[in-house]
Amino acid sequence: MFKDELSTLIRARYPFVWLRTTEEGRVLRIVKDIAKEQGKTVMAWSATTGLAGQDPVTAIPVEAFKLVREEATKGGKVLFVFLDLHTALNRDTSVYRGLKDLYVPLKASKCTVLIVSPETKTVPELDTLISFLDVPLPTKDEIRPIVEDLMRSAAIPVPENGAFYKALENLQGLTEAQAENVVARSIVAHKALNLTELVKEKEAAIRASGVLQFYQSMETMASVGGLDRLKAYITKRALAFTPRAQAFGVRPPKGVFLAGPPGTGKTLTAKAMASFLGYPLAWLEASRIFGQFVGQSENQLASALKVVAANAPCVLFIDEAEKFFAGVTGPSSSDVTAKLAGMFLTWMQERPAGADKVLVVMTANNVLSLPPELFSRFDATFWVNLPNTKERKEILAIHIAKVKRDPTKFDLDVLASVTAGYSGREIEKLVAETLYTVMAENPEDPREVTTNDIVRETVGVKPLSESRKADLDKLREWGTNNAIPANEPMVEGAKASRPIEY
Repeated sequence: MFKDELSTLIRARYPFVWLRTTEEGRVLRIVKDIAKEQGKTVMAWSATTGLAGQDPVTAIPVEAFKLVREEATKGGKVLFVFLDLHTALNRDTSVYRGLKDLYVPLKASKCTVLIVSPETKTVPELDTLISFLDVPLPTKDEIRPIVEDLMRSAAIPVPENGAFYKALENLQGLTEAQAENVVARSIVAHKALNLTELVKEKEAAIRASGVLQFYQSMETMASVGGLDRLKAYITKRALAFTPRAQAFGVRPPKGVFLAGPPGTGKTLTAKAMASFLGYPLAWLEASRIFGQFVGQSENQLASALKVVAANAPCVLFIDEAEKFFAGVTGPSSSDVTAKLAGMFLTWMQERPAGADKVLVVMTANNVLSLPPELFSRFDATFWVNLPNTKERKEILAIHIAKVKRDPTKFDLDVLASVTAGYSGREIEKLVAETLYTVMAENPEDPREVTTNDIVRETVGVKPLSESRKADLDKLREWGTNNAIPANEPMVEGAKASRPIEY
């Protein structure tokens, strides 16, 4: 528990503790509770007020440090909470020097300096003097009184049923302020705790962080054509998340890695997996992690992983892993990329509190650029190949049905033959292009689409399997030697060389 861990560091007389969070008010309440238990007082500092109750000049950090030193040397028992210190640390050398000078007197005292900051951007020389501690997001028990107070203030009875506990569960992963806003909106709009509204607002609040996309996936396993071995694996592993399975000694799987050419259904499978498990999907994209400032990328990844753990159980989806980890061990690697890779690998290995119920699904189009140690963190690595004949028939039927046509009215055997070497995405595009072509013939009164229309649309089209054959052969060799095949093996017939008229 966070409070116990912080209390232990204070009792152990750690001079500096850096608390990473945006929830200043919540941290101050926790610190005041600890101070009461330990017979200490609390003095908070901000850039506008200085040390509470002291001369305004203490708004200058070095002046505040003088008072900290005084209390430490005269035997005071004070917890000093600095709220804005991180903003001045890298800008003002006297702040860095002042903290270093406080280390010895603090170590011999019953005073502790607690630095509250949303980031861990510090001077490297201070890293060995400061203990860093992430403040977890509030639990259901911490959120409950906030919800109850809001409902009472609106004269709405607090229900004692499963829906209320489900609402609290949906509010996990938010800060206290976010949870309060979401509940207040639900009460104003619906005069009750509306679960749909809570989930919707929760997703919006998490998106606002700019790091994660968080939503309930609507895809199903029926949306995925083929990949029978992968589907069987998912179906079996889904049982591991039940209380009975865990009582039986089965641990939840850590994650699944899906490697394969673009357009083979890896992303679709990840979404369907989340839907099948009944968990929300947290989508982490590289473009949202990498920042322009020193330490920004690492802070954003740490923040994202903390949010994911707070929202467990859920599926963490990382698409195109090469954008995160490519070249980590090569000559083109960067310090930022290496740090991000190290942070993620450690997180996968250690799994902090709550994160044991997060299923990681990672995909990659080009696995050859990834560090080998990445794959060892996953329970299984699957090679998602281009679809075979049987799978292409399934995929064609799915996409023909999506455009409101009856798949049984098309010759799927012929269509599977002429699309040999196509990916699922290329088949989807083929069906869509056929509709455009047919409608262009007579926009006012288009005729019905036929098998032959789809066949004709393949003429002159060179799928990725032909245009990038050499690259795909290398990837296929890697998949054969290093991964479990997601597709059932099947001997391919020859591709039809010309359109067939009906």
